[in-house]
Amino acid sequence: MKRLILSSMMVAGMTFSAIAGEGAGNGGGAWVCQNDDQLKTIRWAKLVDLYEAEKEFQLPLKSFGNHNFQEIIDIQKVRLFSVNKNLYEVLTSYFEDVESNLREIDADLELIDDSLYRVRPPIRDCLGGEVKYIQVANYTHYGSVLINKYLFNNEKFSEIDKAALMFHEAIYAYLRDRYGDSDSVRAREILGYLFSDLKNVEISEKIEEVIGYIAGGAPSLEFVKIPAGSFMMGSPSYENGRDNDEQQRHVTITRDFEMMTTEVTQSMYFEVTGKNPSYFKKQEHCPDSFETRVNHTTGVTETLCPNNPVEFVSYSSVQSFISSLNAKTGMSYRLPTEAEWEYAARAGSGTAYSFGDRAEYLSEHAIYEKNSEGRTHEVGSIRAYSNLPNAFGLYDTYGNVWEWTLDFYVEKPKDVVDPLSRRAVFGSPRVIRGGGWGNNSASDLRSANRSLNWGGFGNRDIGFRLVRSLD
Repeated sequence: MKRLILSSMMVAGMTFSAIAGEGAGNGGGAWVCQNDDQLKTIRWAKLVDLYEAEKEFQLPLKSFGNHNFQEIIDIQKVRLFSVNKNLYEVLTSYFEDVESNLREIDADLELIDDSLYRVRPPIRDCLGGEVKYIQVANYTHYGSVLINKYLFNNEKFSEIDKAALMFHEAIYAYLRDRYGDSDSVRAREILGYLFSDLKNVEISEKIEEVIGYIAGGAPSLEFVKIPAGSFMMGSPSYENGRDNDEQQRHVTITRDFEMMTTEVTQSMYFEVTGKNPSYFKKQEHCPDSFETRVNHTTGVTETLCPNNPVEFVSYSSVQSFISSLNAKTGMSYRLPTEAEWEYAARAGSGTAYSFGDRAEYLSEHAIYEKNSEGRTHEVGSIRAYSNLPNAFGLYDTYGNVWEWTLDFYVEKPKDVVDPLSRRAVFGSPRVIRGGGWGNNSASDLRSANRSLNWGGFGNRDIGFRLVRSLD
């Protein structure tokens, strides 16, 4: 299956707290040899992940000398960056979530049974005592990571085990959230490789064997630079299909900016919000790429056509998405202004479409009523048909879904330098651009065509793409 390759943009600080449900949890456990005395004192303890690494996968484990577990975590993060930068960036937010929500408690933790394929220490390794599986860490529904204080701080539980436990929590949280893993088998295997003494290239190969190519940090946004410049906004009076609100004016964009090459996909939206509001998200809508993913915060399973544009998003929900994205990345993403959108869509052209005036060529560039089969399709950089980009390298500026802009709708806009309609009237509609899968008239997809929608409402043919300033 052909998939969108995601860019390496980190989303820092997201909360991915797990809820144990339907037999699945996000906890780390240890094998412990307890003496048969009143206090059940511990003779030795070993994190399950590292025990399996040695016994099941016969991996030589890395030595960390006298470093404490926090130092080992830092060392291993650096190593992870060298082994697989994409996985490192994906896990950054999970590490932060785990490390900021640890709570040591003086109590036993509920066992989470995900023992599939787990090997168990033989009785002979604990003569005169008992080998037990003890839960060391568990997530809670309110976001804390509970730690079994007695075992975690026991001198028999090594600093390496403590560090590996933190990696376990982060890796398993990611696999549950992204792939819906219901046990920690793959998380334990990955952790074993990371803490092994194998060469970095071998570890990287092993990880990709376990979970395949890991797309960069969520969400995955690919941008191209749009250079500053001037253009004739609107349409000439003779353009076929022209509307009365397309008066021409000479507009100047004074600053370079970057624009997403595609519309925001369902996958991108889910990775920031944990939700998928789209209408077109059933298997029948994308049989070759359909996925189910678990929202790690709520435990709710969402269906996705991951590479199709997200739709049914209101203007306000888009702004919420952008606010979360900016807070978590430290970047300044936003919607394009109407002028920026048209300037980018035209890509230097003065014709009805970026490729000229002849509407019969539209099917080579766009998804609309004539070729959509009544639904959205994968974004243009992925699909193998109707996928020609414009001269700036932008896909789907025409069709697939309409795209929100920052502007309030004004019938006769006047500003000509970095224009932005700021009509602050409650309930005023916003401008949408580009046309969608349901438009049956080629004139609706022209560069100059304008439409509107009220900000509080989404529709199954309205999505968006982002821009970011370069200054």
